[in-house]
Amino acid sequence: MNSRALILGFLVSLSTTGCSHASHAPDSAASLRNSNEAPSVASSRSEPSAYGAPAPASPPAAGAAADEVAKAEGEERPGLGTSWGEAVTSHVSSTSFFRANDGSPDGLASLFYNDEAGVNAMSRGRFVDYGDSVVPLVGGRITVSIVDASGSPLRAAHVDGRNVTVGSDGDRYILRIDNRSPVRIEAVATVDGLDVIDGNDGSLQKRGYVIAPYDTLDIEGFRESEGSVRAFRFGSVSDSYASRRGKDRNVGVVGVAVFRERGSDFRWSPEELDRRETADPFPSHFAPPPPSSYRGYR
Repeated sequence: MNSRALILGFLVSLSTTGCSHASHAPDSAASLRNSNEAPSVASSRSEPSAYGAPAPASPPAAGAAADEVAKAEGEERPGLGTSWGEAVTSHVSSTSFFRANDGSPDGLASLFYNDEAGVNAMSRGRFVDYGDSVVPLVGGRITVSIVDASGSPLRAAHVDGRNVTVGSDGDRYILRIDNRSPVRIEAVATVDGLDVIDGNDGSLQKRGYVIAPYDTLDIEGFRESEGSVRAFRFGSVSDSYASRRGKDRNVGVVGVAVFRERGSDFRWSPEELDRRETADPFPSHFAPPPPSSYRGYR
């Protein structure tokens, strides 16, 4: 993933979150949709079909046979999935980005989700510690979270080292990525195992969104065109986007992989970050005794 690639900039239009968005800086958040053989001319544009998620198949017709309906109801999976919600304005533009570290991700986050009953079932009767849905990456310099429409992180349970967000049927949610580092990063995101930009199976080889230093990106839905996305909304598994695409195996998980930009001199080591952040400007508070060979003044 080190070849020159075309990137489509993501301009966030929400005004309810109160954080810094890409609308004031086109390069602060962008999506790359091309493979290693992407055009070398950064100003060229890819065709909309290169990244637009296909619309889900229509639900079964109302006149379906009663036995088929009953069978479908009997096989209904419990818990939540993510549905293809309403259209949300979100424009794109282009820039370029080269991945460092031989194209390997510098951080990976998995955020599971379910309804209250599902979270309890996943705990299998064990003690569950509740907190929020914020997951730190690369020493805490990047955080990933699932937030509600007002920008507040959703409640999450910590089960066997996994972060499981508690959702409610019909509620809208947003995937938020905060870049607290001094370099640009690229974030590839999936929902229910599907890439949020092209709607197909997620892969680390695909390209994602570029976020400027100290900026925030809100991914509000599956991208359907250059100008809009379809909002993420919790819903039944059978009505989820993944299920209606015939790909419901990975319903219930949100994934984010982050990559730093080639040429950045920022070191991602957690140990180095800890040394920097705990540096003491006055490490010695008292005068040490002189060495034993010191003679002093007479």
